[in-house]
Amino acid sequence: MTWFHVTTNKIKYIKTNFDQSVNIKPNGLWCSYKDEWIKWCKNEGFSTFDTDNYYLYELVFNPEAKILTIDSLEKYMSLEKYRVVKHNLNIFDWNKIKIDYDGVAFLNYHKIKSDMLRTKKIDSLMLSLDINSCCVWNHVYKLNFVKHYKI
Repeated sequence: MTWFHVTTNKIKYIKTNFDQSVNIKPNGLWCSYKDEWIKWCKNEGFSTFDTDNYYLYELVFNPEAKILTIDSLEKYMSLEKYRVVKHNLNIFDWNKIKIDYDGVAFLNYHKIKSDMLRTKKIDSLMLSLDINSCCVWNHVYKLNFVKHYKI
């Protein structure tokens, strides 16, 4: 599995632990599956690409990393035990998820979102994602510099 982190600044240090909260999305290092983030930003005219300088890093997990992989509607629905209501939103307690996992990976994003829309189970987390992505909050990975490039 190939995960990439794209940034406009060269990474000088890696934050080793991200605090979590009750929120729509977790806090952490976000990565995209392969080059999906770059393609999505280009297709959407996303303002992140207003500059020419980008650094691409490959994320490599340590063998002991516990990544929660959500690749089907059934697996997504298994997160129900972590749901809470805050400000009238049905969202997740990422502090509780952090106890069991080092990060979360969302694969088959478009199929899961389509299944959720079809079954009327769509929620704010799935609406907030755009692509197959991964968020890691504990330092169970290394970042390999791939290249500095211009869009």
